[in-house]
Amino acid sequence: MKKLFNHKLLSLLFAAVLSLMNLTAQAQDGMASITLSPELEQREHQLAKNLRCLVCQNQSIADSGAGLADDLKAEIRLQLSLGKSDEEIVQHMVERYGEFINYKPAFNSTTFLLWVGPALVLGLMLVLLIRTIRQQGKGLNMRDSESAE
Repeated sequence: MKKLFNHKLLSLLFAAVLSLMNLTAQAQDGMASITLSPELEQREHQLAKNLRCLVCQNQSIADSGAGLADDLKAEIRLQLSLGKSDEEIVQHMVERYGEFINYKPAFNSTTFLLWVGPALVLGLMLVLLIRTIRQQGKGLNMRDSESAE
């Protein structure tokens, strides 16, 4: 009796999971099929070019073939159909996925190292290079090289 109850319970849970998966797929298909005017299509494409694919990381979501990029494009289409501005859509994406999604991150306290970091590393490398060259120039003279032979 207990085995029969467990079997029925598992069957019921399996059916519920399949139903939820089907509803999720239908909802995603519905979001992707939103039709936009040519002007909104152009805005969508421009926004998609300015947002980074979180899977590929070196491509925009317009250029990416990843499933997440398709979901993000569908999200942009939904936001555009709701009448949101480009700035509001970018802000929504940044709030949801972080500043990393934006190809042109704002200069603020959280992105300070992103903007200044490369210059700091380059400056440090130049200082170390100049210091190493000076030390080698001072430390090696003709008598040292003759005694080494």
